[in-house]
Amino acid sequence: MTAPVELPPEWQRGECESIAAERTIPYAVHVPGGAADGGRYAVLFVLHGLGGDEAHWPLRCPTLLPTLAESGLNLIVVSPGVGPTFYMRTPRGDLETAIARDLVRHIDSTLPTIDDPAARALMGFSMGGFGSLYLSLRHPGVFGAAAAFSGALHIGHRTDNLPPQAVPLVEPSPARRLENDIFHQVAAAPRELLDALRWWNAVGTEDNLVSINRAFHHFLLAHRVSHEFVEGRGTHSFEFIETQIPAAVDFIRGALLSAQ
Repeated sequence: MTAPVELPPEWQRGECESIAAERTIPYAVHVPGGAADGGRYAVLFVLHGLGGDEAHWPLRCPTLLPTLAESGLNLIVVSPGVGPTFYMRTPRGDLETAIARDLVRHIDSTLPTIDDPAARALMGFSMGGFGSLYLSLRHPGVFGAAAAFSGALHIGHRTDNLPPQAVPLVEPSPARRLENDIFHQVAAAPRELLDALRWWNAVGTEDNLVSINRAFHHFLLAHRVSHEFVEGRGTHSFEFIETQIPAAVDFIRGALLSAQ
């Protein structure tokens, strides 16, 4: 068995036993240094992309924690490892509920969190970008804001150009496809839910997913969904994310502060 990769010293490893996923969800977690003094903290869940794991954000985005600190945000940051599941209900386990219920409850019961959706945010890349928007839309009573980088927003919406790992997740039936189509989910959502969304989405102009992200931006405008959309020079990579982390953190800070 391969030993887990070593994490930066600011991160520790943990595990959550998920009833919904019928398996253990590994995660990396950063807890602010002052947590031992009795304070309670908002939580940022960072979601990895296809091929990533719980170590992806800690290793590939070293500016995240310093940028949070510089902005004055003392957050607990949780990076779960879910495999190529797109954070959906899948034939291999219900990862949507595993994150939105089981992991959130586990973190709230073991760490000094603020147990309030207004104090929880999501951030993700690619598959995780889709997951951050998808989970916040479907679980507004759990998550208060979401930031996406290069979201794989074609999952469920289009059947062409799907990564092989996604085919069994969206192909079994039309109902499954619609459940996992974020365009359809927005169109079917009640107005009061859409009005409460706090979404930020960024994509690189040289990213192979730039077209679907632009299409989603215009779709949201047509449905009068308030959101922030950013295009910047870059590809489908953490190098692009690093250029946009300050703006994403500023959005998260504003969303959390305005909810207080």
